[in-house]
Amino acid sequence: MSVCYICNVLLDKDDLVRLDCSHEYHYDCIRNWYKITCSPAIYGYIHTYPGIRECPYCRVSGGYLELRPGEKWDRDLHSRSQKPDPRLTIDTARCQAITQKGYQCTMWPAEGLKYCERFHKKCN
Repeated sequence: MSVCYICNVLLDKDDLVRLDCSHEYHYDCIRNWYKITCSPAIYGYIHTYPGIRECPYCRVSGGYLELRPGEKWDRDLHSRSQKPDPRLTIDTARCQAITQKGYQCTMWPAEGLKYCERFHKKCN
């Protein structure tokens, strides 16, 4: 078994992340490390420090992290290809009509209805 170089605790297979350099960390440990090294409060500018997403052990680029279920997408941690498409998620509290551009209508329906006034006649 290997040890996380950040927290010095044994790594569990369920919470293991292997970076591009082959070093392994707990997901939360490396996520926090990436967030710290991408912070504009530390380096003064967003995305100008050359060590963004670098391995804390060998300082080689570690690559992006995998987006885990239930986690919010973050541009500093996850690749753009992992960003959820807003056209694929439906907010059931809002009008459930889909506009011509493929996005969900942003209006609120009347209580007990699925569609707002604008789409109520079109969709029923």
